[in-house]
Amino acid sequence: LHHRRSMSYALLIQHDELFPAGRVGRVLTDFGIATRLVRPFAGEGLPADLDEVRLLVLLGGTMRTADAEKHPFLGREIELIKGMVDADRPVLG
Repeated sequence: LHHRRSMSYALLIQHDELFPAGRVGRVLTDFGIATRLVRPFAGEGLPADLDEVRLLVLLGGTMRTADAEKHPFLGREIELIKGMVDADRPVLG
């Protein structure tokens, strides 16, 4: 009988090319925390659920939450933030 052990990770969301993960990504890696970088502005999809996300890091960007019409991924991102807060998991950014 094999048990699947899930791997938790820090989800980093990059909003545009001007604001990469940089130091934040390196520090998390240095502390042994697995990371997943998602670039929704480049068409990469956000995760469907938060089961394995232990930390959400929102990197900088030029857009605002009010710009959801121009950047449709922001609506899903707001849902992720709410889900993390409801699950009492940390959000940085």
